[in-house]
Amino acid sequence: MLYIEMLGRVRVSFGTLRESLSLRHQSIVLLAHFAICPAHRVARETLVERFWPDQSLKIGQHSLSSAIWRLRRGLAQAGDVIVGDDHGEAGFADTADMWLDTRALSDAIRPALTGNGRLDHAATEGLTRGLDLYRGDLLEGFYDDWVLAERERLRAYYLRGRLRLLEHHAAADDWDSAMESGREILRLDPLREDVHRRMMELYIRNGERSAARRQYDRLTKLLKDELGVDPDPETRAVYLSV
Repeated sequence: MLYIEMLGRVRVSFGTLRESLSLRHQSIVLLAHFAICPAHRVARETLVERFWPDQSLKIGQHSLSSAIWRLRRGLAQAGDVIVGDDHGEAGFADTADMWLDTRALSDAIRPALTGNGRLDHAATEGLTRGLDLYRGDLLEGFYDDWVLAERERLRAYYLRGRLRLLEHHAAADDWDSAMESGREILRLDPLREDVHRRMMELYIRNGERSAARRQYDRLTKLLKDELGVDPDPETRAVYLSV
C-alpha cells in the first residue's frame, strides 16, 4: 500500500514497514493534485494549463509527460501507481492501493458533525482519531494557488471538528478538555470571536471568573489591534455577567 501524508510535513511511504520514498518538489505537487481531486484522475489539458500555463500545449504536454515519468520512477518501489494516459487523463491507476491522510481525516470527522451535544463512544473515538491526523496545514512549504485554496478548506473542516469536540466535552461537563479544543481553534484562527465567547462561558461555568475576564481582555485587544473594532454586544453581555 502507498501512504501519502500531506498534512504538515509531506511524507510518502509504502508497504507494511512504511518505507519512505524520496520525491522531487514537482513530483510531490503532481502526486498531491491527483490525491486531492475527487476522481484521482485529471485531464491532461487541465494539468498543462495548471502547471505550465506559459507554455504552448505541445510543449506543455511534453513537460507533463516528463513529470509523470519522474513521478512513476519515484514511486516504482510501490508498484504501478500512476497512469500517464488513459483516455486523455492522468492520475492514479484503478488498481492503486493507497491511504491518504486528508481522506482519512474527512471520513473520520464527517459522522460527528451532525447533531449537537454529547457524542456516542464510537463517534467520539472517530472524531478524535481524525483530528489527530491534522499534524499541520496541507502541504506546508507549497504555495500554488490550488494548494492554498485546499489548505483553507481542510483547515476550516478541521476547525469544525474541533468545535464539535469542544461542544461534546462541554455537554459532559469536561471543562478542561473543552477548553483544550477551544485553545487549539484560537491558535489557528485567533479572531474567532464566537470561540472566545464560548471559552468565557466555559470559564464561568467552571467557576473561573477571572479567567473569563482575561479572555475578554485578550479578545478586546486583538480585535482592536487587528480589525479596529470592539467585541459584539453578545460577547460583552457574557462579560457583564461575570
